[in-house]
Amino acid sequence: MRERLWTPERLSELKTRWEAGISVAELGRLYPEHSFRALETQAQKAGARRPASVRRTRQRMLRYLKRNVAVTTVDIATDLAMQTGEVRKVIKALHQEQLVHVDAYRGVSAMYAFGPGEDMTRGRWARLRKEKTNAQPGAGLVESHPDWPQIIFTRAGTGQRVPPRDPLIAAMFGEPVRGKSG
Repeated sequence: MRERLWTPERLSELKTRWEAGISVAELGRLYPEHSFRALETQAQKAGARRPASVRRTRQRMLRYLKRNVAVTTVDIATDLAMQTGEVRKVIKALHQEQLVHVDAYRGVSAMYAFGPGEDMTRGRWARLRKEKTNAQPGAGLVESHPDWPQIIFTRAGTGQRVPPRDPLIAAMFGEPVRGKSG
């Protein structure tokens, strides 16, 4: 008869380690005779719950949002080395709990800020941009903030501007190099 591999003591030990969030590599060293899937199955049967990475992700994002003013989901994902889809899910949950609010827009992307507040709508943001030439995140909610970039909308000149060409491009297209004689 085959010896039972999972004694109650070993299951209890696995459950404790599983709930502590020990890394997969460490579990592999502690239980070399079992695959990760086998460890996961036994831990679930023992009633263990792995610490949710979402909770850790959520805490990281909240700390990030407290330090940074008006950021998009792509900014968060880039700065925290996370996947954008994961960031969107957590931001959606934080927004529903009113821990973050839409502060402004960058193009079509909502910019989020920490704390409860009135969400900026796209229409309201567009009106603010028309009214003010230096519309910035938080406009209408607070007067100004030194960290916000100044967004200045101007009209392009009507005259045609031809950029100067470097010697290689000028030689290929037969145009003289501007600014150089010879």
